[in-house]
Formats: sequence, C-alpha cells, structure tokens
Amino acid sequence: MNRPLVAITGATGFVGSNVIEYLATKYEVMALVRSKPADNFPYQHHQVDFQSQDSLSKSFAQLKPDVVLHLAISNEFNKLFADPVFAEDAYIGMTKRVLAASESIDAHFVYISTDWVFSGVSHMVAEDTAPDPVNIYGELKSGSEEVVKASTKRWAICRIGGVMGSHRLLPNMPRSQDVGFGYFVASIVDALSAGQEFLVWQGDGVNEIATVSLASEIAASLARVIDQEATGIFHLVGSEAITKRDLAHAVCDVFNLDANLLKFGPAPSSEKFPQPVPKDSSLDSTKTRSTLGLEFTSPRVLLAAFKTERETGRLSPLS
Repeated sequence: MNRPLVAITGATGFVGSNVIEYLATKYEVMALVRSKPADNFPYQHHQVDFQSQDSLSKSFAQLKPDVVLHLAISNEFNKLFADPVFAEDAYIGMTKRVLAASESIDAHFVYISTDWVFSGVSHMVAEDTAPDPVNIYGELKSGSEEVVKASTKRWAICRIGGVMGSHRLLPNMPRSQDVGFGYFVASIVDALSAGQEFLVWQGDGVNEIATVSLASEIAASLARVIDQEATGIFHLVGSEAITKRDLAHAVCDVFNLDANLLKFGPAPSSEKFPQPVPKDSSLDSTKTRSTLGLEFTSPRVLLAAFKTERETGRLSPLS
C-alpha cells in the first residue's frame, strides 16, 4: 500500500525542517518551495509561485497530496509593519491560495498557527477560546485561522509556541534570544557552554510565560493529526506553563551548566517588538492530548529530549 503524500510549505524553516525530517520516516513528503533549494537538499521538492493561485492549483493537481501542511510565513517583520498590503498577502492571502488549492483536490489541510493569537492576559488558554491578538503577527495568524475555519473541507489548526530545537538544515545558522521564546533555550546552552554570561530578558515587552514545546515533538504530534485525519483546533505544546526565569534555571539543571552565569533584566530597547507582545502565551492542551492520545510532557522532559538531540544529532520526540 502506498504511503500518504504530505506536501509541506515552509519545510526549509526552523520548525519546518524538523517536521519534514520526522514525517519523512512515516510518509512520502514533498517540500513546496519558492525557489530551488541547495543541491544537497535531502527531500523531494516542487517549486511553486505562492502568489499565484493558478500555479498552486496546477501543482496540487499534478502532485495530488493527501495532506497539505501549511507552515510558511514571512519573516520580514520590519516589512510587515511598513507595508500592510504585503503583510496581509504574505499571511492571509497566501493561506487563502494554499487552502483553495488543497480544497480543489480534497486534501486534508493542516495550518500551523501560534500562541500569539492571544493577548496574554489569560493563563492556559483552551482550544475553543476566541483569539484576541495584540500585535500584527498575532492578527495575521488569527486572520489566517479565520480563513481556514470558513472552509467546508477537512481542516485542522495546530497552534504551537515556545519552540525548542535546532534548525535541521542549517544547524550553524546564528540565532539569538528574542522577546518571545524561540531559540531561547538554544541561546542559553550555546552561551553558557562557552562560559559566557547570558542575560534573560524580562519585564515590559517580553513574552515571559509560555507552554514550551520541542520542534520534533510538534512533528510527532502532527503525525497523529495526519493518521487520525483529525479536524478542529489543537494545541501542540507542552503540558505545563513556565516562566523564562524558571526555564533558564531548568536548562542549567538538565544541561549541567553554571546557573551563576545567568543574569536577569529588561530587553534592550533595540530588540523590543514595535507593538505589545503577550506576557503570558500559555496554552491549555488537555483536550488536544485526549483527542490525539498524547502523553503529559513537562518542560524538563522536553529539555531532556532536546539535550539528547544535541548530543546525538538525531530527532528525539516523545510521542
């Protein structure tokens, strides 16, 4: 029996590189790319024009994927603020086009969203809570969610947040702490392993509380969504909320690093997001875990899995 074909947008990105590597062990995978990847790109790929409905529809008619995972976004955040037309098309417009192409072949459409669709004033927000974003990124992701919810075909919205992990295609790509949780753990490990002090940003303009996750565990959870042909809204995050301060200390414990090198203080003004960010972006995943059959995953368990990945070079999801 042929394995399902999963087409993935954003497969060359941080989370996407983990997703495609894991899913390639279970399904046929196809990376949908804007431009030709490097010659050593290890997966099948198909070049499409994401701004063209015709290009997407023709490609999907040719490929006939069983599942479409839409992870692609624009990382040009300065341009999002400067050019609202570009911003809406890069998120909501692209989601509309990819979804329409998916609907035309009756594929299972899975959209990857974010914990930043919420304002951060509530703790452990459930899957059925209405989004209330406070910045343009959250608004664009929330708007894309609304596009997906309006579909009459099979769809799933999977929110993620606080993602730990390493870029699987560009392992040496320099990334550092930002006002969210992305690359936060890897940045601490890199700095403290080199004997350098690390300033953990706190206070105004910083996302201080989240339900952290691991990129490979997100991939394994997505496989559950695919296998079960699950529909609805899912929170693919860890089971417990944690502050940045507590997470930083947990990193030191799990990775055997010197916690005395940790410092705490405000983020530099130059590094702050130009709009508010959710202080508490924690998501309740109780319903998701029950539906998909996922185990309880604490921050320390996820940290231990990430440590194994760094030591072995192999993905180490828990599910």
